[in-house]
Amino acid sequence: MMRIEAGMTGLGRPWPGGWALGGLLLMLLPLLSGCFYSREITRLKQDLEQAYPEARFERRFVLRVGTGAFRTIGGLLRRVPDDEVADLGESLEDVRRVKVGVYEVEAPTGAPVWAFPLLPRFREEGWEVAVRVREDAEATWILYRERRGTVRDVCVLVLDASDLVILRFEGHLQALLEWVLAEDAGRAPDRADG
Repeated sequence: MMRIEAGMTGLGRPWPGGWALGGLLLMLLPLLSGCFYSREITRLKQDLEQAYPEARFERRFVLRVGTGAFRTIGGLLRRVPDDEVADLGESLEDVRRVKVGVYEVEAPTGAPVWAFPLLPRFREEGWEVAVRVREDAEATWILYRERRGTVRDVCVLVLDASDLVILRFEGHLQALLEWVLAEDAGRAPDRADG
């Protein structure tokens, strides 16, 4: 078995890409500052299990990413000569934190995903539905919550027969939500509650 340490192989011979790989990892460190656990995503998954007891949700992964990654990506995108990409870059710089949860779903055969109840907890905590889309065997909800007159929280839930994806954004998200809604305007979403 070969070990790589500081550009050397376990046998004492130089490994050609060792220093380059180490440098690359050091440069990417601000982007990799996430945490592989989110109490909020776990609680949300548990609430979904209570609301839909016939289904099981097996964790694939949960990740939390902080401000540094979005400032870096946003700064890079702002330098792209395409106006739409640059606008997205500006919006991403306002993202403070993103939490992602991906779960494998085991649900009763034939149960339509749009019958999945949107949690009363969202309504109780002041969340509003921005978009609800139902396509074939998939349902997507984009929810937002305002604080101090601007959108500070966005939650995206995507559910199909085999996967549940939860994305939770925090920050100054008014511009990002407006950008997403403008991009999605051609899909004619169902904007009803639930």
